[in-house]
Amino acid sequence: MKHGFYDAGYHSLMSKLLIPSSSSPDLRFSFAGRAERLNIFSGKNMKKECFEEFLSAHEQRIFRYLLGLTASEDDAKDLVQAVFIAIYNKFESIDEATALAYTYRVAHNKAMTFMKQRSRYVNVDPSSFVNVLKTPTPHAEPDYTFLHDALRELPHRMAAVIQLQYFEKLSYKEISGQLGISVKAVESLLVRAKRILRKKLCR
Repeated sequence: MKHGFYDAGYHSLMSKLLIPSSSSPDLRFSFAGRAERLNIFSGKNMKKECFEEFLSAHEQRIFRYLLGLTASEDDAKDLVQAVFIAIYNKFESIDEATALAYTYRVAHNKAMTFMKQRSRYVNVDPSSFVNVLKTPTPHAEPDYTFLHDALRELPHRMAAVIQLQYFEKLSYKEISGQLGISVKAVESLLVRAKRILRKKLCR
């Protein structure tokens, strides 16, 4: 993948996976987080007149998430449109506090369906064969393909917090507000996500 936005995020995430922090939150937070989460929910549904504002606030974030999953700008553009059409159709039944988390889930599901369908076909650009005989450049960019593939296999909630912290550079409190969950729940999801990624990378 050659997207500058993602290189910094992958580098930051990789450094955390290779050098585990001794101060990482304990997994017991996952249960406490569920209890606290109930106090965060607004209980209000979204209103159709707020859709444009919601779209403007989160379209680029969901696009970048889809770009990370598909590694294709064209595919990500098509999918982000499909995602927000689906969100619009159910907008007034979506809980306000967890609207972004729900959008990530829709994006994840649509991306997974798309990639399963795409895997049935082989679409090779003939011009790509020109590069076969080229010698590699002496200072090649880091290859994060293996980390990208591992991220694609994460459950959508874990992928969302990884995306928001390492690629969007949000704080735990900001992620908590965006996803409608407690800070402790954010910490727990990050710990579990990094543990899964670390196991995959050490195979």
